[in-house]
Amino acid sequence: MNRTRSAIRTVLCMIVAMAAVLAGTSVAQATVVSYTVRVKTCDRANADTDGNLHITILGTAGEVPATELDNPGDDRERNRTDEYDLLGEDIGTVTSIILQFRLAGSTDWCLVDVVIVGPHGVTVHPFNNFIRNNANIQIGAA
Repeated sequence: MNRTRSAIRTVLCMIVAMAAVLAGTSVAQATVVSYTVRVKTCDRANADTDGNLHITILGTAGEVPATELDNPGDDRERNRTDEYDLLGEDIGTVTSIILQFRLAGSTDWCLVDVVIVGPHGVTVHPFNNFIRNNANIQIGAA
């Protein structure tokens, strides 16, 4: 598993470097950092889902583009916190997130909150409600 994560991080660093060059920023200016995303599903009936979830992280100095949040096995199960490791450019202090939710089954999903751990601290993005199919939701930091 560690070897797989290392390979993924290497590829993502290369992608970020290429994006920096295309954006007119030198690779030396593009600082690649790690973000941990924790997604908490509600503890209530029908809270879980097999739907697809993407996150865009917005900060004071840019954004981490939409990234699918998907671990092996079942994600977003009732009363569970799922954790995802992402790499991206240093976007400064995280100000908000955008979630894109698409159903893979027939149930909506109940989100408690999303916690982002990044190089500039921890931000909590509370929601405490169901998210419907085809939703694009922006949630500010608490």
